[in-house]
Amino acid sequence: MSSCSDDDEALDGDCEIRVDHWSNPPSPEKALKQRAAESASSSSESENESPQPRKGKKKPTKKKAPAPPRGNHAATTLNAARRGSPSASELQAARAAAAASVNTPATETTTTTHGSKKASPPGSTTARRPQKKKKQAAIRVKGRVHATRSKIFHLHRMNPEQKKFVEDRDAKNNFRLFGTVVAGRGSVDFDVFPHNNRRVSGLDRRRLIAVGKDEEEVQRRDDDDDFATIEKAAKKPSPEKISIKNFIELGEDVIADADHFDYACGEEPHQFIKWLVLPDGVHVTEAEDPMVCPTELESKVVVECEPDACADIFFKHFFPDVTGHGKRMDEHCESVDAPFCQTCQHEKMKFHDEDAEDPYWIIKQCHLLMIAAVTEADVGIANLWKTGKTCGRRLQADFGQCTPVNWFRAFCSACPFMWCDTKWWHKAKRDLDWDVFKPCLKNMMDKRKQLFVAVLIVLDESMFAWKPKSSKTDGAPNLTFEPRKPVDLGTQIRDAVECLAGVIICGDILELPEVQRQKKHFCCDPDNSTRAITSMPREEEMPAHTAEVLRQVEES
Repeated sequence: MSSCSDDDEALDGDCEIRVDHWSNPPSPEKALKQRAAESASSSSESENESPQPRKGKKKPTKKKAPAPPRGNHAATTLNAARRGSPSASELQAARAAAAASVNTPATETTTTTHGSKKASPPGSTTARRPQKKKKQAAIRVKGRVHATRSKIFHLHRMNPEQKKFVEDRDAKNNFRLFGTVVAGRGSVDFDVFPHNNRRVSGLDRRRLIAVGKDEEEVQRRDDDDDFATIEKAAKKPSPEKISIKNFIELGEDVIADADHFDYACGEEPHQFIKWLVLPDGVHVTEAEDPMVCPTELESKVVVECEPDACADIFFKHFFPDVTGHGKRMDEHCESVDAPFCQTCQHEKMKFHDEDAEDPYWIIKQCHLLMIAAVTEADVGIANLWKTGKTCGRRLQADFGQCTPVNWFRAFCSACPFMWCDTKWWHKAKRDLDWDVFKPCLKNMMDKRKQLFVAVLIVLDESMFAWKPKSSKTDGAPNLTFEPRKPVDLGTQIRDAVECLAGVIICGDILELPEVQRQKKHFCCDPDNSTRAITSMPREEEMPAHTAEVLRQVEES
């Protein structure tokens, strides 16, 4: 940017102003004095150091203007300026240039200094700025929507043909499936499926994103999630939550003296349940409790513990049934998609021993080694097969005396799939569902219920820690976050414990909300998402927590 004053007589040439508008410019008087001093010193040094000219005709020489100083400030370059102090016209020109530098927009900066980095202005960087969430557009019938692969794959809403079609495409998790809403309750015809098999029903509103009128239907090129920037709509508090909130806001002194609590159960004023609050030191006595608790455990099977038959007792009464797992594991390892297919062929591995008295003894041996590994301090399969002495006062685990290490590796790769259907074998980890683990869990609970009669149970939940590292769920179909739990992130199982035996006899995995709604007691017709009706006077729909309690009691 160039600027000159009206009084050009005081200057030998045009005045060139170099502006960096992000920093505060110095005062005009200070800038001109510094420029004049540098110009005079540069001129004197050049005269002293230049050699004496030869005799004869002098050649004209061009005088170079002094180099501008480095740094982020407003500077004025005066061509051939030799005077020691600035004049009034020069001061006026410098003031005008300094004022212009403050108001100069970012697009007018044309020259930069070498060797110095320009600082970013406040608020110009977006690296640490949080993403702005946008409100979701309304989803209407005959409107265009899209969902992502990861949001609908594990919902149990797609039929096997549709799932296979998605798996064969081998697309990313954020692959968009565009479709048209054809009816209420989340029925969508997706364009990617064949013409006669496009409809997917029962999709939740949170799994779909409306496509705007002017929005182009294209796939994403990055790995970001479409649902990360969607703002969740605020829910209207229910009468139950309002009554609880009003009671808490009464204050500690009023709550301490309260003798009852009116819990709202409807919109009308008379629809409430009156709970009596006992004062401090007053408790419900056993005489007022109509429940008679049993004191002895009724056993169905008498288990006689013999020191030499602990393994047989363990697999017969407590561990999930492993009958037929030898042949299933051989079949699994023979497939070319198995991780240890070539190793099994090279070492001629056979887990089913037909000639032995117990054809499944190799399977049982590997299971026992897996349990024994928990008692060792070593980490990793390779360390468990080391022999000799350690650096401390103990010997190495030396599991090789029981099973070769490659046999154990092949066993670990196939063991999780021995109780499930063969359709889950050799699938990608991101496409595996809880149906892989459910048969094993049910088999173990059935074994426990065969030991005794459950007459006194406590309903509870258990958390199994799972910390994702490489993805959002890191291979798990879904994760549950409970801040109040000692293990807050992982897989939650709604279970029931027999009080007298202290054994878990029921386990229901907490899955995605759409999958939970298809379970027993919540929907009487899961295919059409028809809710079950309670036997309460108002014939209300079955709540989710009530359906969970009914399943826990029934399975116990």
